[in-house]
Amino acid sequence: MRSVHERYPYRAALYVLENEQTNRMVVVHAHRADAEVPPMLAAHLSEIDHLYPELWIDFLAVEGEFGPGLIAQLSERLAVPNNHMFIGTPGAEFPHRIEKLGGVRLIL
Repeated sequence: MRSVHERYPYRAALYVLENEQTNRMVVVHAHRADAEVPPMLAAHLSEIDHLYPELWIDFLAVEGEFGPGLIAQLSERLAVPNNHMFIGTPGAEFPHRIEKLGGVRLIL
């Protein structure tokens, strides 16, 4: 069985292909300064990129806590409105309410 870091990008790619009017997806992984990016994440994204040639996938690892502040920074940096962003279902320990994320959509 694949880990959540392996499964989520596949679900996200399928969601974009089936529901969005874009052929570009930027996967952002936020991490603490003392944490490493999951080593296989970039490899899995490359695999998805090859499986779905009609979808252009970029990967961005950023240091910081995922929440409203980081979403606002990413929105400006990537020139993408918050309501064009989506996240996977956050865990029980996620400290923010979804409605406080500025319109980010949730993929179940």
